[in-house]
Amino acid sequence: MQKQLFSILLIFALSAQVNGQHSMLAVDSLFLNGIAGFYEQAEHATDHIWPGMELSPVCLYRVNGPAILYNHPNPPESFEKIADRTYLGTQAELQLMGSTITEINDVPVAIADYGYASYMNKDQVYAVLFHEMHHAYQFHHLEGIEYDNPAIMILYPEHPENDAIKLFEQKLLYELAFTQDEDRFGELLNLLFSSRFRREEIIGSEFIHYEKTVENLEGPAFYCEYRFYNTYGSDVDEIKLNYNHSHFWSNLTAPVYGRNDLRQRHLAAGMAMCHILDKHHPGWKEAFYAGGNHLYDFFMATFDVHETELPNLDHYRALSGLHTPKLIDQRQSRHKAFMERQGVQLVLQFESIPQFRGFDPMSAEAISDTLIMHQTFLNLAREDSHLFVSNEDIATVIQDQVWFVRQAMLFVNEREDIRFEEGRVEVSLPGISLQWDAEMISDEDGRMVFLCR
Repeated sequence: MQKQLFSILLIFALSAQVNGQHSMLAVDSLFLNGIAGFYEQAEHATDHIWPGMELSPVCLYRVNGPAILYNHPNPPESFEKIADRTYLGTQAELQLMGSTITEINDVPVAIADYGYASYMNKDQVYAVLFHEMHHAYQFHHLEGIEYDNPAIMILYPEHPENDAIKLFEQKLLYELAFTQDEDRFGELLNLLFSSRFRREEIIGSEFIHYEKTVENLEGPAFYCEYRFYNTYGSDVDEIKLNYNHSHFWSNLTAPVYGRNDLRQRHLAAGMAMCHILDKHHPGWKEAFYAGGNHLYDFFMATFDVHETELPNLDHYRALSGLHTPKLIDQRQSRHKAFMERQGVQLVLQFESIPQFRGFDPMSAEAISDTLIMHQTFLNLAREDSHLFVSNEDIATVIQDQVWFVRQAMLFVNEREDIRFEEGRVEVSLPGISLQWDAEMISDEDGRMVFLCR
């Protein structure tokens, strides 16, 4: 039956290729043939990985290749039905990017890109897809779940003392997840509680709240990915052990400072808390989502914890005292190099705050509380005016938060790249698209300044 189903699917796939709709590769057929089996596993997985979790439709895709949609109640008309609940279309049509949840015909769908070179096998892809299915469950079946605010992450303090205690805190969580000694477990819990309490005194409640939000949102989803891979993955135990450490647990054991990999570290911290709760309080999941508390607060309330004195952390302070200031210096050096670029400096001063349409929080850096460097993507607009920059450096001066841009600064190679006619400034270059109603303020010494209406 399996061989017959594969043949049917392959015939449909080849037919689509002949019709010019898709460029099918062997890897596409692999996932086209496997998606129904994955979904069946996911249906069984909810019983023991996360009871009560409702499953969304899913879509596996490859950039510039096919999109394989499964269990969607209202697929796009252009998608071809390949088998029961399986539909084939293109990634380009749906403009799918990344592994996330998106709406397709007003229905939330978990999506994953299987084209990344980092995937060793299909099991890792399916585990990521199950991770995203949990996000779909969170957002569309749980009231009040909170997104983490990337504007807070960008301004997260790079403080050597916070980093020193944070390194210690991550080590505590890792040990808590695996210790078998109950007395040691209690000591570690108290140290963990006290570490975070001390860090809150250093960086403030706003940034601790950001950490909790990431753990609460991503921790359970990363935990689901971990459990799904280890339950249904076909790798031998030695390979699983290696992947478990490199992909899941190493975020808690690697020495990282400042804002670097900040979200990933708290994603792993949340997963570790779920793992620990499983060991010590089976059946905790229903009470957790019903209670409405952040995962960290729920975790601490589940155990008997109290504040205790932290041990000597001079070893960690020595490391963070070297590496955290280096990070700050590197950011300042990148900004200095940006300001010294050859070419024409274009400065856009906004008369009022423009509409903020998007940016890449993982590649935006705060040079100061008001100066942000964007390295991959920024999109601003107002009515029929817009500024879209991709894979080019651009600096913004902000008011209070990253969304509120007062000024933008970028570079072009030649004066002729900037056109100003009839009260409108325009740039049309690879990576830079600008059209904005403006008034020229100055044009001298390789620097053009416009007041944008």
